[in-house]
Amino acid sequence: MIVREERTEFITVPATYKTITETVVIRPGSVRTETIPAVYETITERVLVREAHTEWRRGVPPEQRPGEAYKTKVLATGEVLCLVEVPAEYSIVTRQVLKSPPRTVQVQVPAETQVVTRQVIDQQARVEKRVIPAEYRSVKVRVVVTPERIETYTVPPVYKTVIKQRMVSDTRFEWRVVVCSYETSPPPPRYNPPAPKAPASYQTPAAPIPYGGGMASRGVTPTTRVVMDVQYALGSRGYYQGPRNGVMTTQTHAALTRFQTDRLIAVGSLTSESLLALGVPLP
Repeated sequence: MIVREERTEFITVPATYKTITETVVIRPGSVRTETIPAVYETITERVLVREAHTEWRRGVPPEQRPGEAYKTKVLATGEVLCLVEVPAEYSIVTRQVLKSPPRTVQVQVPAETQVVTRQVIDQQARVEKRVIPAEYRSVKVRVVVTPERIETYTVPPVYKTVIKQRMVSDTRFEWRVVVCSYETSPPPPRYNPPAPKAPASYQTPAAPIPYGGGMASRGVTPTTRVVMDVQYALGSRGYYQGPRNGVMTTQTHAALTRFQTDRLIAVGSLTSESLLALGVPLP
């Protein structure tokens, strides 16, 4: 049987993403202009302050006076002048010398990069049209093949061969002569013993006794009261579950038969033996 009809649905398929790892440029490469200052070198040198020369000096000691005549002269005052060589004068000077002049250079600055991991859309979200097939389910149903009907049939009687003992004479007491034998010892005193009890005697019938005749064939009339008592007695023992209406139905008869079979009682009829086994008073 069908549970749900075939139908069409529009389903939104969400976007799918994927993770990628890439290198991104944080700062592009550039050229930077740098000025390199001049480089100086400190040097120490001897500098000529005054060149060597000669000059006339007065008051020169005799030992320092030149020996040449032309280097000596006497003034009118009588003062003697000597031509003396004055050595050159030097001075120690410390100064900075330009080693390399200042200049401008172009410096290449590399780009700055960074490795990043991020999610990007692999497939955009979309709407899809889908056909949902019909759903079916298998169920089990009971179909009437043969309608209900009432059938009447005859149940044949059931026979069983039973060997029974029938009482011929009842138990009784009787007097009997007992013969005593003795050789040397004198006989015991006479007394009257009680009469022994003779057992009952039985005989076996020659023909089997049939069971299963009419309900009243055993001397029990199936009145409404008797049948109702039988139904209650069978129900209390678990043999009968039907109504207690005093009617000897097929269900009542089947329950009675099961009870008689379990109790080894004659099967098939409502007998006094069955009533006594069920505890139902005889009518």
